[in-house]
Amino acid sequence: MYSVRFFPEGNIDYLLDIASGMYDTHPYPRLEFDKRTYLERVALNSSEYGIYVCFDGDAPVGAITVSDIMYDVHFGGVGRHVADFVVLPSQDSIAVVRKLLREFRMSLVREGECTWYSTTHRRDFYTLSTRYWRINE
Repeated sequence: MYSVRFFPEGNIDYLLDIASGMYDTHPYPRLEFDKRTYLERVALNSSEYGIYVCFDGDAPVGAITVSDIMYDVHFGGVGRHVADFVVLPSQDSIAVVRKLLREFRMSLVREGECTWYSTTHRRDFYTLSTRYWRINE
């Protein structure tokens, strides 16, 4: 069974552990980076504003880092952006993604400050798309 924990000060060890496993099993990062550069970039982009880590038992299988609260003139109001998203490929990857985003969304509802959050998805090697999600209380 999966569980998600939030680390308010971040946790670079879990993030790099998962990113390393993702690099070894997923084709995208290898197309653009060597492993050391990829892990350095992930560490550089890691957020001091917190990390959500999904565990399968005691093993970390996915993580997201989030931005500080920011204002967006296009969507209106304040929110947070999912800055980094690393998940180990498996049969249950989608469940891990959903579990991480659900916990992140619930924490935003509990905080009560944000009216939206955004995620970026890689469609193909050249195309990224960012989606904004309104938070309904």
